[in-house]
Amino acid sequence: MNAKLSETLSGKGGELMPDPAGKIRTLIVDDQLLQREIMQRLLKHESDFEIVGTAANGREAVEAINHLDPDLVFLDVQMPGLDGFGVVAEMHPPHKPEIIFVTANEEFATRAFEVQALDYLLKSFTRERFHAALQRVRDQIKQVGGTEK
Repeated sequence: MNAKLSETLSGKGGELMPDPAGKIRTLIVDDQLLQREIMQRLLKHESDFEIVGTAANGREAVEAINHLDPDLVFLDVQMPGLDGFGVVAEMHPPHKPEIIFVTANEEFATRAFEVQALDYLLKSFTRERFHAALQRVRDQIKQVGGTEK
């Protein structure tokens, strides 16, 4: 388990609670540190999103999803060990998060939507494309009734 995930899971005040401000609780999963940092940097400027953790592989992702119960997961498709589709098959959080797959290959797009991904970002996506994906998340969460768990 990476240090960021350990810190997030253990927390400083005990139990994880829904964000009282109604922020969209977000988990970033990618085996490439640079890609995680790019998404963190882009999300830092979005006041309605809160990064609740990061994970560097599929096993960490399943653990984080099941413990942190995020609203949204940016999920890399190709990772060593358990890939993004394996993560979706193995996750059992209290509430199913929205999934945005992030990958360098367009060949997985059809399969991503078959597992009901909200969006699909090709690496090196533009800032505009990233913001369009965030707007889809906002719209979807508004449609299903907010982030309260």
